[in-house]
Amino acid sequence: MDKAQLIQYVKQWLTLESELNALRSEMKKRRDEKKNISEKLIHVMKQNDIDCLNTQDGKLLYSQNKVKQAISKKNLSSILAEYYKNEEEKADELFDYIMEKQQVKIKDNIRLKEEKKNT
Repeated sequence: MDKAQLIQYVKQWLTLESELNALRSEMKKRRDEKKNISEKLIHVMKQNDIDCLNTQDGKLLYSQNKVKQAISKKNLSSILAEYYKNEEEKADELFDYIMEKQQVKIKDNIRLKEEKKNT
């Protein structure tokens, strides 16, 4: 690979990064707006016992799901401590073993660290 090709790759990468940041920003605005409206719709549908609203695009359904909390270090530690109530050493040992055996993935990436602009 020659220098000109490297420069071209960097320019293309920076252009794409800039475009993606603009799109991410726009998507975030729309997601926030949708979340706000969804909360209002859910409130109205709950208050009025509405399960389904018919629209031109299809049906707008209201439902509830049970979602389990993610297992974080803090969460796992408290669960083990609760299970081994009077045996803190066993709980700590098991926690350490689990943390030691947890798989780690290595992922290559490139990111742009923007320079701070003095204003």
